[in-house]
Amino acid sequence: MSLPFLLVVHRPEQRERLIVRWLENDSGTHGAEIAVERVSGDKWARGRSVYVPVSEIFLLHDAIGKLCELAMTVRR
Repeated sequence: MSLPFLLVVHRPEQRERLIVRWLENDSGTHGAEIAVERVSGDKWARGRSVYVPVSEIFLLHDAIGKLCELAMTVRR
């Protein structure tokens, strides 16, 4: 079972979107999917994607925190 998207970033100039969603299945596996989807006709077609298991979520969280700190230095 997957939940609705946690994040959708539309990139209209590239005709694509970045998505993040939470995944879980009946066997108890949980994690996140990060993917790029491209416009194909009138639908979205899955492009590149990566599955991040729950055991790595906090590592991803720490990396995003560092990315935010770097982004703040560029914004100033």
